[in-house]
Amino acid sequence: MTASLMALTACSAIQPKPTDSPMPIEAATADPAHNSRISLDWAGSYAAVLPCADCAGIDTLVTLHMDGTFSRQSRYLGKTGKVFTDTGTFEWNPSGSAVKLVSKQGATQSYKVGENQLIHLDQSGQAVTGPLAAHYVLLKTR
Repeated sequence: MTASLMALTACSAIQPKPTDSPMPIEAATADPAHNSRISLDWAGSYAAVLPCADCAGIDTLVTLHMDGTFSRQSRYLGKTGKVFTDTGTFEWNPSGSAVKLVSKQGATQSYKVGENQLIHLDQSGQAVTGPLAAHYVLLKTR
């Protein structure tokens, strides 16, 4: 019985090695050579119908060009049918994971760049969460 007690005590005293536990996501550092800007074929057109407070949705097409310019077309569904177009330049964030569109009129909008998709970010640069989150993803069309 003493041997059994000693064996149980010895087993409970074993501490896991630091390599046995996964590294927390916060502690992981991204390889700067592998970001959206460098690793993805991001240039092209992306489309979605974005949520709208007072219409059926905003049919949106964003085109990112290799020269750092963009064009965007928006049509408010259930309204006049007029297509609104704006153009301008975009800049990458320091980590190379998102772009900020700056229209010629000075309006800005940020998108996280993913594999064949843009994720429309809120004004603080965060992805929209909740039941409508999937409606803020623009898929690459060409």
